[in-house]
Amino acid sequence: MYSVKSMLFSTVVFFAAFIPDVLSSFMLAGDRTADCVGSISLNDNSSLTFHSSVDNINLIVRMVRMEGCGCFRLYQRSGGRGRSQKIDQQGVVTVDLRMVGSVVREECKENVEVSGSRNNMDAS
Repeated sequence: MYSVKSMLFSTVVFFAAFIPDVLSSFMLAGDRTADCVGSISLNDNSSLTFHSSVDNINLIVRMVRMEGCGCFRLYQRSGGRGRSQKIDQQGVVTVDLRMVGSVVREECKENVEVSGSRNNMDAS
């Protein structure tokens, strides 16, 4: 009986060593002090991966890959000027700009309803 318990315990310890620490890969909902460490990669090129704003890059960019948390805005001109495209979802996104002149990391804003701007569909 003792050897069965010992063997069972050893097996559990052995397999527990291979379970990854999944809490380290994302922010907990109640953890307000954790920093966002998202990144954006241009044209799926690891040497063009940014974690913060870049003022002057001037590249033709067809797609971006966003990983982690946060939001970015791509601007057609340097210095955060000109037409822009917001990147607010993880994964691969097609870029609709002719050229990307700058990348600005910005706060993600939830879809906020502005008073009076919603169509009232329930009115008869």
